[in-house]
Amino acid sequence: MEYPVIEGELVTLKRVDESTTPLLHEHLQVRKFYREIGRRHIPTVKELNDDLFDDQMLFVWQVYLGEEERHVGYAGFVAYSGPPYIFYFSLELPVEYEIAQDCFQELVPLFFRDSEEPLLYTYVEKPVSEQLDELLVEGGFDALESVPAIDNNAIAVYAMERHTYEAYYGDEDDDETEELEF
Repeated sequence: MEYPVIEGELVTLKRVDESTTPLLHEHLQVRKFYREIGRRHIPTVKELNDDLFDDQMLFVWQVYLGEEERHVGYAGFVAYSGPPYIFYFSLELPVEYEIAQDCFQELVPLFFRDSEEPLLYTYVEKPVSEQLDELLVEGGFDALESVPAIDNNAIAVYAMERHTYEAYYGDEDDDETEELEF
């Protein structure tokens, strides 16, 4: 999966490369963030480089608002041994759902175009706000009641099936595609 720069409506996504891995590593000192990318401990820069570039199990973009020089978060995919999932991690609070929505609108099509996976998941800490739940469901993600190996009391799980993605976007050759509204 290439895509070094992706332009969204609100955001510009810049793929983390070897020159920006140390900054990503700095931000991963926060437990919530390293857990967000599926790690049980703070990864070393070497482990990150392996995941990002050698093994290609982690795909991360820095999130910029328009032409700003400072990024406001990270978005990407995690594809370790479990099912692949998409994430958005904000460096600023409160999290602006519109930014996450724009990231997902850009990244979901890349995932389904560049993989053969039947499902894409996302995980949200409970309680999930009504606004966020509506954005995910309107965007094609289905809320799942119970998922094995997940603390279902603390984490809400949403999944988008490939056929749902195709219903929204159509075939790649189809000119009459509809944009997902996350």
